[in-house]
Amino acid sequence: MHLKILRKTALSAGIAICFAAGLAATPTLAQNQSNRGEFPGRRVGGGTRSDHCEANSQSLVALNPVNNLGITASNAPTLYFALPNLDRNYVVNFVLEDASQEDVANRIVYQTTVEAQKGERFLSIPLFKNTSVENFENTLVENKNYQWFFFLVCNPNDIEEDVILSGWLRQVSTEMSIETITDSLDEQLAQVEAYQASGLWSDAIAAMVPLYQNNPNESSVRTAWAELLDTLKLQQFVKPIVALDN
Repeated sequence: MHLKILRKTALSAGIAICFAAGLAATPTLAQNQSNRGEFPGRRVGGGTRSDHCEANSQSLVALNPVNNLGITASNAPTLYFALPNLDRNYVVNFVLEDASQEDVANRIVYQTTVEAQKGERFLSIPLFKNTSVENFENTLVENKNYQWFFFLVCNPNDIEEDVILSGWLRQVSTEMSIETITDSLDEQLAQVEAYQASGLWSDAIAAMVPLYQNNPNESSVRTAWAELLDTLKLQQFVKPIVALDN
């Protein structure tokens, strides 16, 4: 598996070519989620040419800001992804790279393989969990840009059939606490708002998703969740996914 992920990561130097090919087959809305600016990436995985992934009306979604750069105060944050109505369990390969490294072979700082399970609505990937590979970093380094790649494996025998998402991450220094120190729902929602006001979008998302999962019927939580998705411009993609449980 280690070699397979390295092989996938070696493609990252030409990832724009893969994106261009994928975009040709995706709906217009999904195309709008691919940004080729300073932080090129893809937040929404559209259609795939694979016969091994069930086609459905929902898309795989990375909960990440519009500019594809997630800002965090944590040196080991958790990233979240919204899952479509999967027909079965799927293997997901995740790779985090140090964007400052020019040599592709030396860019990987963390990698993991997880399972996206049928019926799950959100998949969390905590970074640097169970890191035991030599030369891998154990935490993010402040003010360094990292690029991540998320590969949902449709066909284990053909990596070109993977559904690929990608984005960026940067840790910044802040005096704000990112630890949840209260059981009060109102105070936790206020904490999410404070993260957003400080531009800590990855932390706002990481705090909001569990709140929504645990309190889906609380009006204050639903409002905060909808407002966050609107700000991220992901409401149209995530709403159909969470509606599957209603």
